[in-house]
Amino acid sequence: MNYGMTPRSQSEKTYLSPTDLCYPYTYSSPPPSHNRFAGWWGHDRPTRFAMPSTFSPIRGAQGFQQSNPCVLAIASLRGSLKIFKAAGMMQPIRERSIKLTGEFERLLKSSEFFVPLEQVAQRKWIKPGFSIITPSEPGKRGAHLSLLFLPIGSDTMRTVSKGLSHHGVIGDEREPDVIRLSPVPLYNTLADCERAAQVIDKILRSLRVREYRL
Repeated sequence: MNYGMTPRSQSEKTYLSPTDLCYPYTYSSPPPSHNRFAGWWGHDRPTRFAMPSTFSPIRGAQGFQQSNPCVLAIASLRGSLKIFKAAGMMQPIRERSIKLTGEFERLLKSSEFFVPLEQVAQRKWIKPGFSIITPSEPGKRGAHLSLLFLPIGSDTMRTVSKGLSHHGVIGDEREPDVIRLSPVPLYNTLADCERAAQVIDKILRSLRVREYRL
């Protein structure tokens, strides 16, 4: 490692030593790949959630971040522990979570656009719809449900994601076809679950009407 400062040019990048945070050091481009640690936070932001098979580091020292959040981010979570304590800690929170996610699952499965997962594997779906790929048993899942949008490989997921965001329903995209939705037991309600299911139906219905007109 080079702990001294070297003359910099446009082709050089500055890094921080993992053993001594006081002294920045530089490497000429490209940075060395030997013994390099790679993690989620160090991956290039635009492609991070696409989860490519190869690691694409952020330029600069941030590319050496690991899968652990930074100290400042962890420190900010201390305040949330007070909220968890006021809510009774994990048992009542988990009980409420099971109730909310179970009701959300029931609402989704009653949708005209829901397709059982076994049917997705048996045939190729060409109409907009969705399936649930998260296990139904509460003991095998957390709070969220992963929705697989159909047809697989189409733009249905992205269209639904934009529509959900427009209506104030915030989900988590997983390329290429999955959106994760999680009723949060600390503040979400059964009414929120019902509204989210209705918004999904509304978006998919508009997609089918659009295809029919075409």
